[in-house]
Amino acid sequence: METKKINVYEYLDYRQFLLDWYEMMKAETTFFSYRYFAQKAGINSSGFLKLVIEGKRNLTDITAEKFIHAIKLWGKDGDYFRSLVRYNQCRSPEEKMIYYKLLMEYRSQESNPDSFWKDWVRMGVQRMQTGEQGVTEEFLLQKMKEALTPPTQEL
Repeated sequence: METKKINVYEYLDYRQFLLDWYEMMKAETTFFSYRYFAQKAGINSSGFLKLVIEGKRNLTDITAEKFIHAIKLWGKDGDYFRSLVRYNQCRSPEEKMIYYKLLMEYRSQESNPDSFWKDWVRMGVQRMQTGEQGVTEEFLLQKMKEALTPPTQEL
């Protein structure tokens, strides 16, 4: 299902993003529903998305990943969503400030993609320091290799 895309970088509240995304999908696709989303995300509860949007449930790292795949937030978009969830759900002001700064960094990269390459080392180290799951030295080296390898052209 190919649809227009809502810009996740415009949001500081992941629940509002999910609501806007759901409403867009519902308007564009007649069969789209909470149940359909749950199936796409591999979640047993058909109303889980609704409960998350309403603030009655939070996303764990595992359910956030399922949402990312169902919504098709690839690459930096998925990274932004992960950080957005953590920003909204963290409790300490210090942790909130760390994630806020990280979100602003993602936003600045989105508006100026070349800025990422100017300071990718600092960004990677910052992500490791915030404890972002899956961000290890090996992960960063693999991402650098992928980014620096020219794409193969299909004939």
